[in-house]
Amino acid sequence: MQEEERLKAFIEERRVMTTRSVLGEVVRLGGLALQAEDCLIQAAVRRRGEHGGLARMENERYHQFIIWRAVLPLWHAVIERERGTDLILECEDGKHFFEMKNWRGASGDEQLPRMQKDIDKLQKRARGHFLVTAINPKESTDENFVHLAKNLNGLLWDAREKYRFPTKGLKGNDLEFWIAGWSVSRPAGTEQ
Repeated sequence: MQEEERLKAFIEERRVMTTRSVLGEVVRLGGLALQAEDCLIQAAVRRRGEHGGLARMENERYHQFIIWRAVLPLWHAVIERERGTDLILECEDGKHFFEMKNWRGASGDEQLPRMQKDIDKLQKRARGHFLVTAINPKESTDENFVHLAKNLNGLLWDAREKYRFPTKGLKGNDLEFWIAGWSVSRPAGTEQ
């Protein structure tokens, strides 16, 4: 019995290690693409004396399409398929399932139940990942990670990947945009 437990733990550890590399690339490529988009928006509105890049766009679908486009060179990727999953990648080790939310920090607490619902949905899948995009003052980013950890269950907090970059708010104030991703834990007895 003990060897069976060790084998299960080993298999889960390997799954997390493999999925972290896919998750890391999605976060890195998505972060780079989001940063480029932020720069393009800032350049476009600067000519009119306005400020703000992605701070102007809270629609998470916009971020999803940017991330989707960023990963297309590496993987076959589809959006909004199979039970409404935000992004599905077909990788060498199988399908990876992503849910994404654009969260506006502690003031976005009304989003937490929807975020938890997405995490619960991913727990039924092998290779599930949860992505969050957000914008806040730079000094609030780490505090926001702690806030999410206290309020969301089912994420492997040690398996977090993140990408951060400086940006401007609508009033020209300094902000930080970030994307973070976590692998989702799977309860025993869930589908492969």
